[in-house]
Amino acid sequence: MAAPAPRKHTVTVGSLPFEVDTCYTPYKLIGQGAYGLVCAAHSHPSVNPPPSDGEDERDDGEVAIKKISSIFAPNANLIEAKRTLREICLLRHMRHENVLPIRDVLVPSDPLAFSDVYLVFEKMDLDMHRVIQSSQLLSADHVRFFVYQLLRGLKYIHSAGVIHRDLKPGNLLLNANCGLKISDFGLARTVDADAEARLTTYVVTRWYRAPELLMLESSYTAAVDMWSAGCIFAELLRRAPLFKGGSSLDQLQLILSKLPPSKAERDGFDPRLVSAIDTALKMRPLRGADDADNALLKQPPPAQPLRALVPTASEPALDLLAQLLKFDPRKRCTAQQALSHPYLADLHEEAAEPSAPEPVSLDFEADTSLDWKQLRSLYCQIAAESCVVREARVHAYERQQRESGGGTRAAADHTRRERPEPNGAPASASAPQRAVVAEDRRRDGETRADGGREAEGGPDGEHGAPGPAKRARS
Repeated sequence: MAAPAPRKHTVTVGSLPFEVDTCYTPYKLIGQGAYGLVCAAHSHPSVNPPPSDGEDERDDGEVAIKKISSIFAPNANLIEAKRTLREICLLRHMRHENVLPIRDVLVPSDPLAFSDVYLVFEKMDLDMHRVIQSSQLLSADHVRFFVYQLLRGLKYIHSAGVIHRDLKPGNLLLNANCGLKISDFGLARTVDADAEARLTTYVVTRWYRAPELLMLESSYTAAVDMWSAGCIFAELLRRAPLFKGGSSLDQLQLILSKLPPSKAERDGFDPRLVSAIDTALKMRPLRGADDADNALLKQPPPAQPLRALVPTASEPALDLLAQLLKFDPRKRCTAQQALSHPYLADLHEEAAEPSAPEPVSLDFEADTSLDWKQLRSLYCQIAAESCVVREARVHAYERQQRESGGGTRAAADHTRRERPEPNGAPASASAPQRAVVAEDRRRDGETRADGGREAEGGPDGEHGAPGPAKRARS
């Protein structure tokens, strides 16, 4: 497919150049991570069509543009190039309220000599890590709504044959209405639904890593994401991480000391799993020797009830947490099972929790012979397709403006601004919560978008405490 030639301009943001299509105007640097820079940008109305039914896209013309530098240079790391392509392809195939959508993939100005790429995402307000670290009040309804959305997104992702593999609070992005979207699919993998994956074990930030990954098991399933979801759930309840290991071995020992499997559970384990547990319990942790809690473990310590770890949790919350934190991945609940748990009864509605229409297939993943030129060519194909879609939106917008004199679009924008808050959100998490986030943004200028840095701290005050809310039936 021949790529259109969109007009470009270079905008300097925070002393850094962003060469983007003229329909986007970057104005502020909002994130910086290991895999790129992120700036906030205004977008022309023609590339921001009204949201489809069931979607909750922003209508204020704000987007986040992620710049990944030198990803397709001759000396570039092919692993990182594949990571970028993987994320692009996965997000182009997945359409779900709780998955951060990719809005656009920009065509390079010189398809034969470019090395930087620009990806356009929906702009979000902050991430879960920031909320947890803040003094912002989180009621039981807030926590329940966040957990529901996380599990709802995971049901869709897993039904597409995808394991995220890097779930953590910093990758859960939030808007002012408490809407949650799962982001950062760079470590995700597609897996046959009927088979375990033979995959790398060095995935998932350590504190959220499932025991089977800590024991270097290369065969694992989507259950690794469910463990991570359980750790995030507990962190929301505790306002602190559940397991803060200093190394993989230390992390495993913390899990075994706080939530050790019972003898009955161990009797059902694979012998290799039992051996790995015994080895971990006999080895010295790698933390500081002066920490009394990390003395040599010569035998399994007594179990600490889950209640002691999350004392503020309700009984239904504790029960769901226990199902998510099963040591044996075969016994861990799935996202679909978790959504049916009594803890989420006020929000659960199976018809509103869609599965993916079909599994995602990434053909280039299995081809180990691809070099950087071939990967760059693949990116150009994807960008060209994205540009064609965007141009179609522009033409439709211009036709609508000619036919309506501009009034139809204005009316549609007004209707979207006046519509009620998203169904299922905590009742008081609208205007007050928006005010808190807006003030926070004005104070320090840190708005989260995909690929951005995990910020320290969070919104001040205790505004936005929700009342009970039940998901409206559609």
